[in-house]
Amino acid sequence: MPQEPMLYILLGAIIALAGSVLATWVQGSLTRRANAREATQGAIHELWRLFIDERESDGSATGITAGRTLGEAELLTATIADRRTRERVTLVTRLLRECELPEMEELSGMPADRARRALCAHVLDVLGTQLRNERLPALPESLQSMRRVESEALKIHAGGSPKPRTPEPANAPTPNDEPNAQTQTVSRSKVRRRPRTAQPETAPKPDSTEASPSST
Repeated sequence: MPQEPMLYILLGAIIALAGSVLATWVQGSLTRRANAREATQGAIHELWRLFIDERESDGSATGITAGRTLGEAELLTATIADRRTRERVTLVTRLLRECELPEMEELSGMPADRARRALCAHVLDVLGTQLRNERLPALPESLQSMRRVESEALKIHAGGSPKPRTPEPANAPTPNDEPNAQTQTVSRSKVRRRPRTAQPETAPKPDSTEASPSST
């Protein structure tokens, strides 16, 4: 039949088009993965350099320098493809910002210098496992204690909770009642008694039994 060659041609064109689309998609996916891998490796190497500098520093880099370093680390962390590695590096960066707070040192029991070195050592270990495609290491106990007291330390640093008020006795007079009592006492003391009205003395009535004067 004359329609069969045309059907075969259309079927071959559809197969060729589908194969071309599939090959383009696979090539694009491989290219994106390669670009993401290169970006991740570049970010990890840059983060490696930043955290080594932070570990070797004596803690004197404060203000703009420290804020710029940690801000750059946060931007580089966002380019890491692995979610768990990204979350761990973000946690360490946040704790590095807060380890200088006196409240964090007091609650965690770790001085700022020792906490900074421990955090940098752990994040370098995490970045190394990411480069080697190994399992993510567990968070050390000292850093877990810092994470547990993080919210409480920030709350105290921001102003803290107000001290609880001591309960007052039930029968104690309130401050609002004292002026009223004094006012009532003063008002009562100032009010004078109304003097009694003197009652007029009544003249004695003549005794009806007395004899009337005799007429002469």
